[in-house]
Amino acid sequence: MSLFEFLEVIDLFYVSICKYIFLKLPLQDSTSVIMEKKLNFVLIDDDDIFNFISNRVLKNSGIANNITTFSNAKQALVFFSESKENCPDIILLDIRMPEMDGFEFLEEFVELNCSHTNIFMLTSSLDEKDKEKAHTFLPVKGFLSKPLTEDKVNEIYNSRLNHIN
Repeated sequence: MSLFEFLEVIDLFYVSICKYIFLKLPLQDSTSVIMEKKLNFVLIDDDDIFNFISNRVLKNSGIANNITTFSNAKQALVFFSESKENCPDIILLDIRMPEMDGFEFLEEFVELNCSHTNIFMLTSSLDEKDKEKAHTFLPVKGFLSKPLTEDKVNEIYNSRLNHIN
């Protein structure tokens, strides 16, 4: 059994335990926020475990239509440059990554034709300078601390709706 298959098998158990520990929800609780418009997400983070957990949180929230994950920002840029249709509604972007960090990604991303995409920095950085620098890029709509939670997903969703309307 591969690691991914193993993680899929324990996924429901893990999500229940995380909800119980971090969100203080009962173990049997499987409710999720059901939103009218589902969004396409891209996660860009070099931490595969973080990507796996964030993917689960997004799926359980009920707002994700499609979730694409990249552990390398350069690969994500290539994907976005291939077609405007590859540009998602939301990108969740880490700052500290090898090869290309989040800010280097942003410098190149703004040159692409992805004007409808909102970017949320989802990072462990607590540096106020990182937050200030992130907000100098037009597509950046928020700066959130890891981990991704249902409350943060709702914040992202509501922010997206506010930018559309």
